[in-house]
Amino acid sequence: MDDFLQSLREGQWKDELSSPLVQWGSLVCALIFLWWIGFGPYYEWRAGIRSQIDQQHVLLSRLQVLENSRKQIRDATNTLNQQVSAAKAELIQERTQSRAISVQVSRFEDVYKPHDLRLKGRLFGEPDVVPFLGEKVESRWRLLGKTDDILAMLYDMSHSKTIMVPISVQIKKATERNRGRKSKNNEATPDYELSMTLNSYRLIPMKDMKIRK
Repeated sequence: MDDFLQSLREGQWKDELSSPLVQWGSLVCALIFLWWIGFGPYYEWRAGIRSQIDQQHVLLSRLQVLENSRKQIRDATNTLNQQVSAAKAELIQERTQSRAISVQVSRFEDVYKPHDLRLKGRLFGEPDVVPFLGEKVESRWRLLGKTDDILAMLYDMSHSKTIMVPISVQIKKATERNRGRKSKNNEATPDYELSMTLNSYRLIPMKDMKIRK
């Protein structure tokens, strides 16, 4: 203790404080102190703000994806509804099976009669429920005519506004007994016989379709 007091009286501490090592050490301590009280909290605050901005950016990106998906779903739903409406328009919209058969016969006659095809016979099948379509309206037809007329009729049938699906189609040369038409030269023209099972569908409510199926 006496030595320390003696050094203070002699001014040795001034020489020690004026040394470069002590001065640089003091500067480093001062910088660390300033960092601790000022710059440290600032950088922590900036890091927190940056983290919040990154989180908001991720959230906005997800919301944008959801918005785009919602628009795609809405457009797909509208397209599907339009397709369903168009499909329903091609179904037979009658309240009973017998009236649906009458509609199918009338529509098919509008298709084949302009092609000079002659009816040889027809039968009607039993009704059945087809999922997502409705009640099946089945008929079996036998027609006579030339091959070109038969093919032209099938082409026109494929463009009919009412769904008429040929389930089975068979074309064969008609027998002698069925050849009754004469050409301008009074010669019998070769006829062909078309045997075809034709299906249309009657629109029924979805709840009735589930119950009956």
